[in-house]
Amino acid sequence: MNTCNIKLITETEKIASTRLLSTFETIFCASNFNKMKGILHKDGCFFGRMNRDKACGYFYNLFFNEIGTSEKNQIYSLRGISVDHIPGEIVLEMRCSDFGPFNADCSITKKQFGDQPDLKQNELVYRFAFSFKDSAIYSIRIPGKCTGEFENLIKNN
Repeated sequence: MNTCNIKLITETEKIASTRLLSTFETIFCASNFNKMKGILHKDGCFFGRMNRDKACGYFYNLFFNEIGTSEKNQIYSLRGISVDHIPGEIVLEMRCSDFGPFNADCSITKKQFGDQPDLKQNELVYRFAFSFKDSAIYSIRIPGKCTGEFENLIKNN
């Protein structure tokens, strides 16, 4: 016989998780890998096998390589949820493009979660799924499948 424990998330944990996601967004947009270490759990597991220090090195490369996010003019984020082998984790989609703020066609910035990258704007899309523990980010992974449509999930569950 298999047993399963279901743990409800408290309001305090929701607030802490939301703040951590907002902090991650800010750090990512600022390309500040030094601050990343402060929000990652010291015993966490990142991208499958990495510890906290290796994950900070990964973000350094993501920010500052030849086509890194620090070279992009615009970075914005969208939120979704994972529906792969670890369902229910919050997914943050970071969209980084060369879109200039003074371009005439602003309609190209109206993206939905999960849209394909706009190659005309040299857009890069990163999706990260998060888990939290002890008021820190405990794991970050690349989700296999995710969605931004919460209404269908709520109606069906």
